[in-house]
Amino acid sequence: MKIRYAFLLGLLPTALAACSDDDSKRATPPRTATPRGAADKPFPALPCNSSEPRTERDGKTLECIVGADAKVGPITCAAGKLVALYGDGKLKECTLKRAHAYNGVPCKAGSTAKWFKSAKLYQCAVDKPFAVSGVTCTERIIFHENGKLHRCELADSAEVGKVQIPAKSRAAFDDTGKPTSVKRPPEAPLVFGTYECAEVEYYRSGAVKRCTTIKDATMAGAKAPIGSLLCFDETGMPTKTGGPGCFGSKQPVTKSK
Repeated sequence: MKIRYAFLLGLLPTALAACSDDDSKRATPPRTATPRGAADKPFPALPCNSSEPRTERDGKTLECIVGADAKVGPITCAAGKLVALYGDGKLKECTLKRAHAYNGVPCKAGSTAKWFKSAKLYQCAVDKPFAVSGVTCTERIIFHENGKLHRCELADSAEVGKVQIPAKSRAAFDDTGKPTSVKRPPEAPLVFGTYECAEVEYYRSGAVKRCTTIKDATMAGAKAPIGSLLCFDETGMPTKTGGPGCFGSKQPVTKSK
């Protein structure tokens, strides 16, 4: 028995050392390899025109008129124009030196392009009619961040939901693709009942919400001069409570800044 106890006591230091090694392994977190390219990219250095003002933050130039062509990522921005960056170095605005297809949109050289902070395209101009969200746009196109069309001038007439949009109209849409307003060309006003409208706003259902008249009109027995904002509920009935500026409403018109 004494020999057995002596043998076991001899093994005790080895066992304790092994436990200590296991504890140290558990206490040390495993190393995680840094993926290639995961390191922060250097902040773009803009070749600012020294005679022009610039916007800086934390020692970084965020906005200036560049004195030479500036390359930011895959985009080359034209010299002599404004280049603006977000705080993380992503491009916010620039005038394109050359044509560039961005998010599938063929932005033309010389157009002012803008981006959301997510790097998704906010606006640019195209050389020829471009189909997006079921309509064909010309010149400057503005997008929602989800890629849906926000605003453009239509190259061709279109029907979106219940809304007929003539060619050359400036149309705006919500982020689901439904029309919110249409500024129609003089030769194609919207005839709504007895009213002729140059600019029309719509409910999500497609019903007319507001109409800016192109000639004198009569609404609810009152004379509305040219340029009046006539408001309607979703059933098409005139209303004075359709928002500020509605004809007959006492609410003042508030101009957006």
